[in-house]
Amino acid sequence: VGSAVRSAVESAVHSAVRSAVDSAVRSAVRSAVCSAVCPAKIAWHYWVGGALWAAWPAWESFYREICGLRLDGDLSDRGAAYAETACAAGYWWPNKAFIIACERPRFIRLEDGRLHSAAGHAIEWPDGWGLSVWRGTVVPDPWLAGLPPSAQDALVEPNIERRRAACEIVGWDRIISELKGKTINRDDDEEIGELIEVNLPDGGPARFLRVLCATGRRFAIPVPLEVRTALEANAWSYDIPPQIMQQKENRT
Repeated sequence: VGSAVRSAVESAVHSAVRSAVDSAVRSAVRSAVCSAVCPAKIAWHYWVGGALWAAWPAWESFYREICGLRLDGDLSDRGAAYAETACAAGYWWPNKAFIIACERPRFIRLEDGRLHSAAGHAIEWPDGWGLSVWRGTVVPDPWLAGLPPSAQDALVEPNIERRRAACEIVGWDRIISELKGKTINRDDDEEIGELIEVNLPDGGPARFLRVLCATGRRFAIPVPLEVRTALEANAWSYDIPPQIMQQKENRT
């Protein structure tokens, strides 16, 4: 029973909340709290994730609330108290003389199991403080608030993960145009596309497939350097052999 319940809780709570959200926000939250209280020379030895660490309280509560099992002494009462904090608070820092507690986030936006928002904060607290996150990578607020980086700024961003995010926000099609990419191969079918090679600053050569989507949008996607034709690149994006791609009549 324990294994089955833990497995279900892990997939439903832990992987959906803690692994997707906590790792991205904990350092930012801790830094914000430290900047507020450290000038007063307050220190703490331990912190708890509250609502973002809900997997263990959910697992423990199943036996206490559903199965009616109670442990000797006050351990079950302690478990209930710990579970209540997951319902009532975000991160909190327990100390003998005081407790620092954060409110729960007002909203959390995810995409494919990662923090993500194309416009505004991906996670935000009631006072308006939050984090702008692009597919799991924390980025400056202006990037997702109508002031995206320029193509040049995106390419020279020193942090590799933020550089990737910046390039995706700007759009590879625009970046390729500004870098004056060289055409390696162009297919007669625009939905197969054009294979282009560019030299990325500090990144060396890279190849992209510039393609017309069936919806009418044009965009560019990174493809391996090994592909030699636009057909190979397009087939790689679908993970099918090129000869199968030639047989396809409708692509979406």
